Amino acid sequence: SWFVRVTDFKDRMLANNEQIDWVPENVKHGQFGKWLEGARDWSISRNRYWGSPIPIWKSDDPAHPREDVYGSLAELERDF
Repeated sequence: SWFVRVTDFKDRMLANNEQIDWVPENVKHGQFGKWLEGARDWSISRNRYWGSPIPIWKSDDPAHPREDVYGSLAELERDF
């Protein structure tokens, strides 16, 4: 599985939430604020039939190990 390490920037998200003027105001410390407080590392590659493709290519050839993450179609076209 591939994860986003949310715990690395959770404190920053909580601090930024305090700077937002939410409408309605109770969202800041209500449902959204509570979600931020309990934020955990997030699996972005769950095995589900409706899953989103992740732009990562990982070689299974031990003679040529590599792992590439693509941020644009141009990067993908450049390599393939």
